Amino acid sequence: RVAAVVGGHELPPMRRGQFFGEIAIVSHCAVYMGQGEMIQGCVRTADVVCLENCDLLELKKDTVMSIINSAPKLYTALQDMALERLKQDKIGSSNESPCGASQS
Repeated sequence: RVAAVVGGHELPPMRRGQFFGEIAIVSHCAVYMGQGEMIQGCVRTADVVCLENCDLLELKKDTVMSIINSAPKLYTALQDMALERLKQDKIGSSNESPCGASQS
């Protein structure tokens, strides 16, 4: 089990099959795809801590970019998930995410 820590507060543990890091992926892809204005001033939004022994899968940047390039709809889905995660985690005090994307 793992849990995200946002603003010093530990969120409920993630369930099997859930993932983290989509905000970082979307931020990196925005720069790669020439949409850098989306992420001006982007900061880390959370830390993830292991609550017990875990098996984790690390995806390398080149692998992720290859997948995104071959499945553009996946990138759109990740964008949606990242914005939803930002809303759920209540990052910031306005409708502006830490990565400059609107959360409306």
